[in-house]
Amino acid sequence: MSRKLIVMLLSLQVLLLYLLPVVNANETANIEITDVVKGKKEYTYLMMERELKALEKAYPELVELHSIGKSEYERELYALAIGKGSATVFINASHHAREYFTTAIVMNQIQDLLIRQAKEAEVSDLLEHVTIWVVPMVNPDGVSLVQKGPEAFPKEIQQTLLQMNKGNTNFNSWKANAKGIDLNRQYPANWNNIKNNAGKASAMNYKGSKPLETKENQALIKLTYEINPQIAISNHSTGRIIYWNFHTPELHYKRDARLASELSKLTGYSLVKPSANPSGGGYTDWFIQTFGKPAFTPEMAPYNNGEPVATKYFEDEWRRHRNVMVWAAESAYELWIEEQQQQFTSVDRVITLTKPMKLYKQPDRSSYAYTTLKQENIKVKAQWDHWFLVDTWAGERYIYLPDEARLIEEQTISLDEETAFYRYPYEGAPKIGTLSSQHIKVIKQTLNWAKVNTWLGDMWIQLK
Repeated sequence: MSRKLIVMLLSLQVLLLYLLPVVNANETANIEITDVVKGKKEYTYLMMERELKALEKAYPELVELHSIGKSEYERELYALAIGKGSATVFINASHHAREYFTTAIVMNQIQDLLIRQAKEAEVSDLLEHVTIWVVPMVNPDGVSLVQKGPEAFPKEIQQTLLQMNKGNTNFNSWKANAKGIDLNRQYPANWNNIKNNAGKASAMNYKGSKPLETKENQALIKLTYEINPQIAISNHSTGRIIYWNFHTPELHYKRDARLASELSKLTGYSLVKPSANPSGGGYTDWFIQTFGKPAFTPEMAPYNNGEPVATKYFEDEWRRHRNVMVWAAESAYELWIEEQQQQFTSVDRVITLTKPMKLYKQPDRSSYAYTTLKQENIKVKAQWDHWFLVDTWAGERYIYLPDEARLIEEQTISLDEETAFYRYPYEGAPKIGTLSSQHIKVIKQTLNWAKVNTWLGDMWIQLK
């Protein structure tokens, strides 16, 4: 081969490298996941498991996959965390077995968000301030039963499953988990007064013998307390309506109504009018009542008389829900900022900076304003924990002083008698142990419950 020909071939190879598109690991994962999720077939537990692992592998700097427990029949309960921020959103889907359509929509929301953050500076910046937690399939046993039938379970329980389904081999109408308990009637929110209870394990509407009886519900409660979200969305089907109110107090009514109206405009769904005596037992019922924060239950797709949503509705529902995850993250960050600002105590003092300090636009270390204060005396207007609101040449800004003495001391309470402690703060929770009379530090307080440290870890006691 001549020297001239070799040079020509090498030149052509270099040219092709520039002209051909470069496909990286992220893009390969994007193509595969999009093709699987977008409704060409039933979206199964195994498909979700595979795609969640692919997402974590494709976006290791932004995505973490966690197991938050196992279902009653030992399927992993997966939670995906997206983002790096302090503000938190919690989104879940498929509490009900036949509603696995919601899992496909949520998986597409995740995928779309990750694609957009690589292209849109606003979305990328948002994920520096917010972490979105997603449990795409709360009820993997129930979903598997609807899709695969009793054969997806041990032989010794197959006959029991058929009996709970009244002998019908078609499980398309099944809502419960594989123990016959409706997971969205298990939460301690007016649980005693839930309407239309089936009375025994069955395909739908059985609330169980006590709140949080199932492993699935226990896992979701535990995660919720751990991440303490500003907003929660629990996706269901069908009806194209949104539940948003559960005995919401007047203090929060305008805030929640405003956000519900925004979500309604985004999806085109109607808002359910608040009633004086809602049934209760649902995840968002419990979240609103316990945390005093907004939560929403969108019912996806047109009403279809209790069957799984047909894939023909996917494109329309995807168009309605594509921007919901970003909207939730933006709203959560606004609420988080308000929460932080409410913690500040007005002060009138001057502090001396012994070294240059970064300025922040918000009391959030991901909101760096790309400027610093020099060593100087500076007037403080308000303080919360290590954060200080100060006047600067750039206007009001925040500084974070890790070595500054705290103004807020830990609260200590006195236990005058033997006191029971519990893993979760709600009436009827199982007692874990007791504490003797003592002075004890409070880590956190919600309503009439206080979180304290015990020899078994952090637990809750009820204040009198």
